[in-house]
Amino acid sequence: MKVLFLLTQLESGGAQTRVVQTVQEAKKLNVDADLAFLYQKRDCFTDVEKIILGKGGSTVSRLATGVANLARLMFTRKYDVIITNTAPANIIGNTLGKLFGVKTRIAYQTQPPQRLARFYRTLDLVAGSIGLYTRNIVNSEWTRSCFSQYPAAYLKRTELLYDGVNLPRTSLSQGECRKALGIPQSTYMALNIGRLSKQKDQQTIIRAMASVNGKLFIIGEGELRVQLEKLAASMSPGKVEFVGEVNREMLAMYLRAADVFCFSSLWETFGLALVEAASDGIPLVVTDLPVSREVLSVNNTMSQPISFVAPGDHEAFSAEINNLNTPEFSRSYHSELTEKFSIAMHTKNLIELSRRNRNN
Repeated sequence: MKVLFLLTQLESGGAQTRVVQTVQEAKKLNVDADLAFLYQKRDCFTDVEKIILGKGGSTVSRLATGVANLARLMFTRKYDVIITNTAPANIIGNTLGKLFGVKTRIAYQTQPPQRLARFYRTLDLVAGSIGLYTRNIVNSEWTRSCFSQYPAAYLKRTELLYDGVNLPRTSLSQGECRKALGIPQSTYMALNIGRLSKQKDQQTIIRAMASVNGKLFIIGEGELRVQLEKLAASMSPGKVEFVGEVNREMLAMYLRAADVFCFSSLWETFGLALVEAASDGIPLVVTDLPVSREVLSVNNTMSQPISFVAPGDHEAFSAEINNLNTPEFSRSYHSELTEKFSIAMHTKNLIELSRRNRNN
């Protein structure tokens, strides 16, 4: 089976990480899989085989070139299945897929429709209703609920498939990780992982750190880095370190080194970083989103403290981060979360769905 995995832009985000790992797992299952991006936003995943379809010039020109090159790629490779992620890729990829005779066309909804620009929301509604998507995946029950008012023609092709991630792991202790990372053993360490963007709302935890005797480490890159660095220098000087993007081995070490994980997103359809932290047993301060509770409810035996706070409430974040500054408890690895949201399980289910859809 020849499969094209398509995303809009190359950057180190949650959707991109999931798809990169899915392609790697699919190849282990003897799937002939290609990974393509319509254009590059930031250079990342440098050790991963991928196709950048649009290069050079403005975003618009890169996208236009990317669409033309995608048509050539489809004509040449003659795919059996196309699996797209993010709205522009869903609409463009599956439209071209239909034109080039790709029988199985699967769209993956990475945003609730209410968060899409009206232009993309309208095109997605049309594409999903007229059958340009032969299957339309949502990654949580909450995401599914966001489409509840959509017409039956759209909803009949919708299917739930939870996200998966190759969870980072290390055999080192917390102390050993801190030593390797150069973090003092006595530091009360808060951690956040995510693209530096309005959605992830790192500004709230940066403001919260002003009233915390500790240090926040933020892993990720994004368009708001300069703005957030200025905010940190003003509100919480010396208490915030911007780590940038790191590989999976380093990510595992930061997770193990941390005392508390801060999940500050204003909205999510799933929350891969939350799963990564929760599975490692770190105490959590989490924005009270329906999808956060849905994901964490998979394992009813988690031993670490979990505090839910209102999105954007830096005072509540500060209070809960301080409340969790207690002597170290025995952290435990949560296998139920790992099994439910493993990249291997996600890929297996996705490939099975593709084969079923192809045979119908």
